Amino acid sequence: MLQVDSSTLFSPSSFAIRDRFANFRMDYLDMSHLVGDERYHDRLTYDGLWENNLYQFFRIVSPKIQFDLPKPFKLEKGWKRKDDTPQREAVREAFTNAIIHCDLMMDAGILRIEKHDDRLCFRNPGLLKLPVETIYRGGNSKARNPKIQNMLRMIGFGENVGSGFPKIIAAWKETNWGEPLLLNKLDVDEVELVLPVPSTKATSVNAPVNAPVNAPVNAPVNAPVNAPANAPVKLNKTQSAIIKVLLKDNRATYEDLARTIGVDRTTIRRNIAVLKEIGAIRRVGEDKNGYWEVLLDITRWDMVLCS
Repeated sequence: MLQVDSSTLFSPSSFAIRDRFANFRMDYLDMSHLVGDERYHDRLTYDGLWENNLYQFFRIVSPKIQFDLPKPFKLEKGWKRKDDTPQREAVREAFTNAIIHCDLMMDAGILRIEKHDDRLCFRNPGLLKLPVETIYRGGNSKARNPKIQNMLRMIGFGENVGSGFPKIIAAWKETNWGEPLLLNKLDVDEVELVLPVPSTKATSVNAPVNAPVNAPVNAPVNAPVNAPANAPVKLNKTQSAIIKVLLKDNRATYEDLARTIGVDRTTIRRNIAVLKEIGAIRRVGEDKNGYWEVLLDITRWDMVLCS
């Protein structure tokens, strides 16, 4: 079994991993919400802008892959909001598993996390040390990097021996998102875990996303179902600016919006997701050749508020 010096991998030095494991890389790609010719709109790799160690990679990427997951409103002890869900816990477990099973000594080994509109993919170099059937059943575990596993447990991540993957399966059984798929890819010496997630694209061509079933056709977006017909639409400044740009150019890309409004693309992506979720806009046609449609009642545009 490969024994890895975890103090090296979690060192604050930005060159620690590359000095010790020259062929090992970490890569995160967000390929959701793509527009036009975009290949991805968010990436974390070796670029000198962050400390290149496994802990920082986990800390930065973990919130990104959980961002679009449903977040039900729950209160603990009557006042404290609980945003965590079994599915979010399962995603963190999947990420942890990808790290502790990495073969850090492989030539050109890449720990790669991908976010798509309909799935999350966790890829790590090195084949499984147990049969896939055994991992699905649970009760057994053989981590390739036990020291890293112990360190992650010390900061609250990683399940007990053999219980991590069954926890992922159980969390996904609570939903209608599809079954997790664990692949032992012999041809490329890689393990891949695919977690289906609710698609972030609009599902209806003729109606706003998440519009109330019995809402009036011209009901304002983001207003209560029983609100007066002239209730104002509440958007923040960035969302309002996005709407104004799309009214002038319905083929604007994330980069166009970011440059015009003066914010970064991550901010644009986050607010676009909100606008799509509340039914203010939708994407028509394919990502590459499609266009944006504004679903707000333009006759009441002067009533849109900036909060």
